[in-house]
Amino acid sequence: NGDVISVILTSSESCVTAATPNASVNVTVTTPPTANAGADAAICATSTVTLNGSIGGSATSAVWSGGTGSFSPNNTSLNAVYTPSAAEITAGTVTLTLTTNDPDGAGGCTTAQDDVVITINAEPSDANAGPDQSICGSTTTLAAFPPAVGTGTWTITAGTGGTIASPSSPTSGFTGVRGQVYTLRWRITNGTCPSTEAFVTVTLLQDPSAAQAGSDQLNVCGTITLGATAPTIGVGQWSFAPSNA
Repeated sequence: NGDVISVILTSSESCVTAATPNASVNVTVTTPPTANAGADAAICATSTVTLNGSIGGSATSAVWSGGTGSFSPNNTSLNAVYTPSAAEITAGTVTLTLTTNDPDGAGGCTTAQDDVVITINAEPSDANAGPDQSICGSTTTLAAFPPAVGTGTWTITAGTGGTIASPSSPTSGFTGVRGQVYTLRWRITNGTCPSTEAFVTVTLLQDPSAAQAGSDQLNVCGTITLGATAPTIGVGQWSFAPSNA
């Protein structure tokens, strides 16, 4: 970069009568500039990106261009922090260009340029896993709200032996073990943005025990003690049956 080469011209003609038979000239060689805008990146719409530009060769400075957002501290900083504009957030992408200065245009060197593409992910929708469910059986259909932005995924966070038929479907079928209570999570993601999540409880009830009310009691005067068998599954409750009279 900026090396100086001395070129000496020597005359061997005996008839040369010049006072200085040998002459020299200095030639300055300028290394071509280089620019590297860094690797492409992805950010969330609510985030900023720290640029990672670098220059080399004869370049001594560079400037960022191509975006309608803002650079901090300025667009001449190789590691500026870039904040996308509203239009770029809507578009979902912006391409920034790093261009070097031209320290020696007369020397034949031209500026160097390089681009970096910033992908801007929208924030995912708020997750809604639907209402809790309590059913008599082993299968049910989940009822999450489909996301307007992002991708949803079901996972089981509590309970054993359960199976989600289509984890990416908000209305996936679910099969579990009767008698267990499951907690399922509906999580929505979109690129580098923070995810949103919601939970639903699915209770799979077993069939109640067969009712055993005990023996009939006749000609009772006063109070009696009923002799029903306590259920092993479910809750028993006495009530008056309609009279057949």
